[in-house]
Amino acid sequence: ANLASAGMTMDKNNFVVYAELANRSGQGLVSNVFPDQQAYYVTLGYRYYRIMPMLTYAVIKDRGDPAERALSQSSWTYGVRYEVKKSMALEAEFQYSDPNGISYGLFDDPIDYAGVFSVGLDFIF
Repeated sequence: ANLASAGMTMDKNNFVVYAELANRSGQGLVSNVFPDQQAYYVTLGYRYYRIMPMLTYAVIKDRGDPAERALSQSSWTYGVRYEVKKSMALEAEFQYSDPNGISYGLFDDPIDYAGVFSVGLDFIF
């Protein structure tokens, strides 16, 4: 199996940008379990005191032969991060995922789209 990825982070004048691109390929049994894929995401955010609203666009594409269970989808995530303390942040986000046609995306059953709301508490220790 081959995996290659590149990413970047920018944090300047209260603006933040995160981005990453990854490619995975394999042969034989490895490609049956982990299909050839390309994935990328871009996150944009703006810090305002302790609050940072952010927006992420992400895509995962199956690069192998088209199959009924292809793992391709795209998503938009809208979120906000609140710095509770220097080592703790509260995050809330809503993600809209679209499995792009015949793909199941990352779901077990075929769907038209999915919306997921999540809340998390991040700690640094």
